[in-house]
Amino acid sequence: MNITPLNIGSAPNDGNGQDLRSGGQLINANFAELDTRTAAAQAQVEVRLPLAGGAMTGPITSSSTGTFTGLSLTSLTAPLINGGETHATVGNGPVLSIARNSNMVNEFIVGSTNPGFAARFNLLKSAGTVQAPTPPSDTHSIGVFQFIPYLSSGSYGVCAAISSSIDGVPGAGVNAPGSIELSTVNSAGSYAVRWKVRSTGNFEPGADNAYSLGSISARATTVYAFTGAINTSDARYKTSVSPLTANEIAAAKDLGKEIGIYKWLASIEEKGDGARNHVGMTVQRAIEVMSSHGLDPMAYGFICYDQWESRKVAHHEVVEQIPVENEDGEITYEEIIKEEAREEILPAGDRFSFRYDELNMFIAAGFEARLAILEEKAAN
Repeated sequence: MNITPLNIGSAPNDGNGQDLRSGGQLINANFAELDTRTAAAQAQVEVRLPLAGGAMTGPITSSSTGTFTGLSLTSLTAPLINGGETHATVGNGPVLSIARNSNMVNEFIVGSTNPGFAARFNLLKSAGTVQAPTPPSDTHSIGVFQFIPYLSSGSYGVCAAISSSIDGVPGAGVNAPGSIELSTVNSAGSYAVRWKVRSTGNFEPGADNAYSLGSISARATTVYAFTGAINTSDARYKTSVSPLTANEIAAAKDLGKEIGIYKWLASIEEKGDGARNHVGMTVQRAIEVMSSHGLDPMAYGFICYDQWESRKVAHHEVVEQIPVENEDGEITYEEIIKEEAREEILPAGDRFSFRYDELNMFIAAGFEARLAILEEKAAN
């Protein structure tokens, strides 16, 4: 049934409108229709969101923006939020899953003149249940950010993670000793913690004698340290130390004569006449000296030669958020791409290097041989 309007005529008291009785009957019929429609709409709403409270039994679908003063999500098995592009969630149990076929930024903005205030993302962990929490113990994992790409096998798999663990015995204070771990999966598919920042502040590898700082094709410029490097020199890890042969002594003496002044070509290009002088020699010349005495240069640990294959380096898109004021004076933010994503191919190459601590020890043996000869002559 439709809502029927009253016939009120074309002018006051023209006698063409409905009489009072039929008009009243029409009004009653219209109200009855409204009651029927309201009851039907109420029934549809209660199917999705009961007025008396309780569990939400169906999705809320709307093209408008919803505002909530509170939202309680209690499922222990189903995705709690699944939004954006239509997709199936990857994680097990209750997850918040948002999908988008383009760049996506999640923002937490704090505005404050207080220097200690900032956007925070808290990951909380207890050793007990949520209802009855107890303090976690040493080595307990507290939280993990995992990076999970899609694989050719048709599933998602972890490639790297940043995590935090209890690192020590928690005291009675408000904070607990903790560490940060950086984990990766290597080309063999092995997942492991590679580096840690311990609760003491020490930066440590995840395993003993397993990882290098930098590589032959990706070097740091300078290492600043208060004291020198400490290298293992324990007799339990070495063969017996044998004296240098006559040829080795002769090579050591000649290497000492090769020490001189040089400048780095890259520094000359950058600084011109301001490039600084350095003291040393080249590996190529050391190889020539060693070979001239019948020695295999590459058999000695102070001479190093490394090669690397060409590799692809990905440069990610650089996006800047700029404020835009609309006609109502409201500020929104618009994404501006400052640099497009690109890939760069680094060419293959090779490089010679020294372990200067061992080279200096080798040359020192030549100095000792010379001094011994001088002392013997002086004694006679």
